[in-house]
Amino acid sequence: MKLGFLGTDYKRSPLRDIELIYIKQDSWPAFCQMVLNESPITELVVLATCNRFELYFAADDVDAAGLWLTAFIADSANIPRNAISTIVYSLTDSAVIEHLFNVAAGVESMVFGEDEILSQVKKAYSNFQALKTTGPTTNKLFQSAIAVGKRVRHETEISRGAYSISSIAIDAIRELKLDYFERSILIVGTGTIGQRAIKKLVSIGHPSITICNRTFEKASKIAEESGVSILKFETLSECVCQFNIVIVATAASDYIIRPSHLPNASETSLIVDLTVPRNVDPKIDTTNCQVISVDGLQKIADKNVLKRRKEGVKIQAILDDEQLKYELWLQRRILHRA
Repeated sequence: MKLGFLGTDYKRSPLRDIELIYIKQDSWPAFCQMVLNESPITELVVLATCNRFELYFAADDVDAAGLWLTAFIADSANIPRNAISTIVYSLTDSAVIEHLFNVAAGVESMVFGEDEILSQVKKAYSNFQALKTTGPTTNKLFQSAIAVGKRVRHETEISRGAYSISSIAIDAIRELKLDYFERSILIVGTGTIGQRAIKKLVSIGHPSITICNRTFEKASKIAEESGVSILKFETLSECVCQFNIVIVATAASDYIIRPSHLPNASETSLIVDLTVPRNVDPKIDTTNCQVISVDGLQKIADKNVLKRRKEGVKIQAILDDEQLKYELWLQRRILHRA
């Protein structure tokens, strides 16, 4: 049993290409069933975040498995098979281990050292365990990666003052709207990213925060705990134009904010879309209303990582140590099976 990888991220592909190949969560069960029934793949975990889409798999023939996945993704996205290599790349064996350990440690993140990615690795592993697509090889791989992420954060300064995507979004708002304290802010979505944005704005004392979530009960609880206002999701299309700044962090499958929701008299001048696939129609980006997607946050993220990158030598020593442990485990397993 060998390890394989296929995917892409913000470093290698623009957001529009990541969106093309993104398999949404509600499609995972059917996708997994097809993979296990029709491909050489015997184990699979998908890591899908706001700026990466990666498939980790195990198979006796990883080359054949990779070709099957590549063809499936190309056909699903209506991309010629000979052109898909411009979007995705592949890894095998030790390169897969190294990559996932780096991802879990936060050194591959847009926000160097951020904690959010470790939670996302844990969630991906849990999701695909529930779908019964993991096995001995991927179980050990992801358990080791999660341990690596914890160890790096415990033994180095990589996460000291670490920013999340939510924090970077608020930094972008500060830079673009110097008078943002005088402007009303709407946060749509109360998942992890949305809640972090709420906490950040509340902690700095912003006086006009409203939240909106598809599940009203969840939004009500957060609003009560945070001391912010609430907007019913059913009224979003009618009321979004009343807010000066909008942060979108939902898991919708389509655009939830469209040009028709922002008439000429709209108060909205800035929308930050933290979703993949995007939930804000990019056509809204005009002289009257600027739209920033995940792609647009990179420059701000780069300003905040110089100190944490100095921990690189310590981090690499931990990564090398943990990768060696996993590879030795894998070799023993192969010998035992032989």
